[in-house]
Amino acid sequence: MANWNKITMTNVGAALQAKVNAGLTTLKFTRVAIGSGTRTGDLGSATGLVKEELTLGINSITQNGSTVTLDLTISNSGITTGFKITEMGLFATDTDDGEIMYVALIDDNPDYMPAEGSSTVVQQDFQLVFTMSNTGSVSAIINQNGFLTVAHNTDETAHENILMVTTTADKPASMSDRGMWVEIVE
Repeated sequence: MANWNKITMTNVGAALQAKVNAGLTTLKFTRVAIGSGTRTGDLGSATGLVKEELTLGINSITQNGSTVTLDLTISNSGITTGFKITEMGLFATDTDDGEIMYVALIDDNPDYMPAEGSSTVVQQDFQLVFTMSNTGSVSAIINQNGFLTVAHNTDETAHENILMVTTTADKPASMSDRGMWVEIVE
C-alpha cells in the first residue's frame, strides 16, 4: 500500500506560492505525474520527477476554505512495462517560468503498477488534499478525456442526445423535451 511519507513543497513551488500570497498571480494546477525514479539529495530542490512514467489528468478540483481537493484517476491502460510508483509530482503554471513541479511526494514502500494486459487491471480514483495558509484563487486544468464519474452518469444534463428505449407507450418523465424516444411495439 502506498506510503507517501515525504511530501514537500518544492523551492519553485514555494516561489509560486509567494506570488499567490502577494496577489500577483493565481494558483493553477496542470497535472499530477507518477514515476519510478529514486531521488537523492534535497526533495525541495526537485524541478521534475527523476523518471516520469505516467501523467494523471485532474478530474475535478474543489476548494473549501483553505483546503483544496484534487480528484484523480490512475489506470494501467497504455502502460507497456510495469513499474514501482516511487514518486509523484503535482504540477502548476507559473506566469514567469511555465509549468513547474509545485509539490513532490516520495514513497519508500511503493506499490507496483502492472502493465496493461497483465492479470491485474488497475483503475482507481483517489484524492490529493492540501491545506494551505493562503489559497487565493485556485484552479486546475481538467482532463476532458478522463473516465466517466458517477456524478456525470447521474446528471440528466450530461447526456443531451440520449436515446431512451421502452416497452411501454408512455414517454419517460426523465426525457423532458430532449433526446429521442423509441417505443418497442410487438
